[in-house]
Amino acid sequence: MQVFSKSKQLEVLSAGLGLALFLAMVESIIPKPIPFFRIGIANIPLVILVPKLDFKNYIFLAFMKVFGGAILTGTIFSPIFLIAFCGTMVSALIMFALSRLFKDKISYLGLSISGAFFSDIVRILVASLVLGNVYVFMVAPFVLFSGIVTSIIIGLFSHSFMKFNDFENISFRDFDSFRGERSKKNDLIFLFLAILAVLAFALQNSVIILFVEYLSVIIVSLVFKKRVKIIMPLFLIIFVTIFELIVPQGEILFNIGTFNITKLSLLSGLRKSFHFCGLIVISSLYIKNNIDIGNSINPVIRNGFFSFNKLLELKIDKKSFLKFNYIDYLNSADLKIRDIRIKRSFSVYIIISTIFLALFVFSIFVNPDQILL
Repeated sequence: MQVFSKSKQLEVLSAGLGLALFLAMVESIIPKPIPFFRIGIANIPLVILVPKLDFKNYIFLAFMKVFGGAILTGTIFSPIFLIAFCGTMVSALIMFALSRLFKDKISYLGLSISGAFFSDIVRILVASLVLGNVYVFMVAPFVLFSGIVTSIIIGLFSHSFMKFNDFENISFRDFDSFRGERSKKNDLIFLFLAILAVLAFALQNSVIILFVEYLSVIIVSLVFKKRVKIIMPLFLIIFVTIFELIVPQGEILFNIGTFNITKLSLLSGLRKSFHFCGLIVISSLYIKNNIDIGNSINPVIRNGFFSFNKLLELKIDKKSFLKFNYIDYLNSADLKIRDIRIKRSFSVYIIISTIFLALFVFSIFVNPDQILL
């Protein structure tokens, strides 16, 4: 395992970034029974490229994998991003340290298992802080066990993948990735509206208002023909609410056997779950597909998004999947990418952000949840 030259690392970094973003999007559409549970397929580039990159470029790849993935999957403003960021960076540091300490003595399998184990521990700790509930540790055995199983699969796949892919042969030619007509002024206004909506929603404590806002954003997303996930938020609401009900608070509403359903615990669980789900939907509505990827950005990022888009165009059958040569595919890829022009109705985003802010101010003086208490 030998580190590539500095000039070659930039090209390898671009190819790794494109692959990481693509796998992050694939992983986001896989239903998960637990919000912070991860399969880890997006970590494959981190496993296979840790021996090839120096510390600076490797940490940059890890950061862009989780940051870019959060943008593309619409979770950049959600608590899931914080959980994923902490887990990914710790995992990357562990794998880099082991690859330098043991060098050729540690395999992709060993790197994958080690990185996944420490990543899952950090995710559990951060999730317990974000959710404000120590009962998250009850699912720790399941998360750790499943993490080991998936990391073994990823380690074995990484070994197989590198048999057919020599990243030293990657060669990016000069090209224009995107040619969209964008306005920096509009981007700044849009960013302000997104921050305003997120803050107003995140600071909202009324369950009734949160539900109305969450439902309204879903409706707007559907009108804008954006994909809205149903299964994951449903699992999240059930998961968070059940854990909150374990500690009884307030009046007993009814019993399920010996289990008491209390009013304050129920409201607290719904509040936390609506915050979680709502921030994901808002993030997707405001951010996803609204990011300027112009020609003036860093060449590594530009080439990385070029690789990502080429993977989106890829059509591969099951038989050739395990022997897929990613490097040859990129080297022979058509350099032309269709123009991307984003149409945005600022009036709708302005209305949403203004309403969220007004409802937040209103809830300071009036608590709509009083009708539930």
